Amino acid sequence: MLGNKIYYIDTTNRKTGCGVVVGYSVNEDGFDTYGIKTEEGVYLVHLASLCFETEEKAAERLPEVLAINDEIKNIQEEANHKIDFLLEQLRGKPNFVHLTIKGENMAG
Repeated sequence: MLGNKIYYIDTTNRKTGCGVVVGYSVNEDGFDTYGIKTEEGVYLVHLASLCFETEEKAAERLPEVLAINDEIKNIQEEANHKIDFLLEQLRGKPNFVHLTIKGENMAG
């Protein structure tokens, strides 16, 4: 695989991408990953399960992967809202919202 052109699913930009395999490793979760240098010269590490030898295979799998990714994002958003609600019941509301990261901009 090293040195070969590869097509990968880019869930962030909701499309397939293309690059050359410049490395192979196993990540901390035990998944195979490829180091890829994209056509734009960007280096990235991507799950091997989302990489394909042909553009057609990547494009064929793209809708399924995006649907699953969208479902994951929806579940995360719902869970975060529920957690925020429960934390507010537990802790109450902050007294110094203006001092938080999301608070008012004090400059100017």
